[in-house]
Amino acid sequence: MTIIEDGGSVIEGRSNILNADVQITNAQLLAIRATPINLVPAPGAGKAIVVLGAQLYFDSAGAYTVGTNDLQLEYASGADIAALIETVGFLDQATDQARYHAPAAGTQTPVANSAVRLINSGASEFTGGNAANTLSVRVLYTIVDMAPFKPND
Repeated sequence: MTIIEDGGSVIEGRSNILNADVQITNAQLLAIRATPINLVPAPGAGKAIVVLGAQLYFDSAGAYTVGTNDLQLEYASGADIAALIETVGFLDQATDQARYHAPAAGTQTPVANSAVRLINSGASEFTGGNAANTLSVRVLYTIVDMAPFKPND
């Protein structure tokens, strides 16, 4: 058991923050609407991923034309995890860009045994870019049981 201090109170719990790093190529970004990018594999039966946040770093050698297309973190089932990741001012820049994206405060509904992926939520693919472009994505997450539990279980 790990002891975590939370605003002066003491909570007994388990520390289980994980991360997954994925580097997305220019070719993958140009085809992301048709071929979403898996970021975290499905955790197995009876388990679900809860995303805490995502760090994104666009290493730009040339801007994309993004139109009204944005990126989205979602479960492989198609359920959204967080609000859209705005691409205007991010992927349409000729200079390197960094973003941190966290799910909005409120309820996140985990999906059992579902991978986490990055999609293009728009109606068309990105265009332009440069063969040397990469998008590095680091997902911070935890895995939870999708079954009843008892305190201190």
